Amino acid sequence: MKIGILNFVGDSTVDPATLAKTCEALGFESLFLAEHQVVPTHYTRPDGSKRVPEGKPPEILCQISDLFVSLSFAAAVTSRLVEYDPGVLRPLLESCVAICRSCGDECERHAPRHAHCRVCAEACRRCEQACRALLAALA
Repeated sequence: MKIGILNFVGDSTVDPATLAKTCEALGFESLFLAEHQVVPTHYTRPDGSKRVPEGKPPEILCQISDLFVSLSFAAAVTSRLVEYDPGVLRPLLESCVAICRSCGDECERHAPRHAHCRVCAEACRRCEQACRALLAALA
């Protein structure tokens, strides 16, 4: 079966090891986990209204587990969820480069005034470089 699962892993969801073992046992080819590197400090709903209380992001964004830690737990308990399709991976990495570049640009605008923006910009630049390196390795 060439079907995979995409899921959030966070404080109120199934742990990544259990999720990975279940996916493998059911015959799924892959497991993808969502990540949200930057949690917004101001959030506006799609309809334009402000989220209440003001300044707080959606709770789910604050609860998402670190992607690499979660995938490490998944890898430790599975043996078959290791294949990848370069045709799928390349567009994902290209998206990663674009998103990290955009994030880094935005955070750099605020970095002179806010230390956390400087830290975020640096993390985004490292992520962009890592994705570019993986793209080069696939060539």
